[in-house]
Amino acid sequence: MSDAMLEPLWLGVLAPGCEARLSDIDLRGNRPPWSEASFAGEFSNQVSTVLGCRFRGEIIGFAVVHYVHPQAHILNVAVAQEFRSLGVGRRLLGFIIETLRGKECETLSLEVRRSNSAAQNLYASIGFEVIAERLRYYPDDGEDALVMRVPIECALKIFKQDNFVDPRKKLLPKQLLSSLLSNTNV
Repeated sequence: MSDAMLEPLWLGVLAPGCEARLSDIDLRGNRPPWSEASFAGEFSNQVSTVLGCRFRGEIIGFAVVHYVHPQAHILNVAVAQEFRSLGVGRRLLGFIIETLRGKECETLSLEVRRSNSAAQNLYASIGFEVIAERLRYYPDDGEDALVMRVPIECALKIFKQDNFVDPRKKLLPKQLLSSLLSNTNV
């Protein structure tokens, strides 16, 4: 795929001041959603990093990650509804893993709803495995959570073999976005 076929996607560490946008994305994708105050608390938490994706200047996805050497845990991750199934979540996970490698992190874990097979499949595709379950974990409806974990080195090997998504390229294929862009103001 040539560079002429790609659109830039910014990946990086987010700064305070975007809590309203993060809360809005979370409200449309996660239950129970986090409040603006919850996101604000993460920006001041010593073990927390808030990472994000921007497309044409607007935040379209985020992840809140806690890191305590040598382990990291994703507390919250979401992609704006209109950007789902375009590889943004996978690109964001790749960026998280690259960032953690630089911190000499050994493993990354997260919880996912038992009913969220799309997310489970995404995580499994980069090496996450179910290591435990948490019964009645989610307070809004009592749904169980699956705890998934991946060794960072395992995930890096998978990303190196993945020709479509290289998290370091920070690009999205234009053909995947063409119909989206014709129907939005992004």
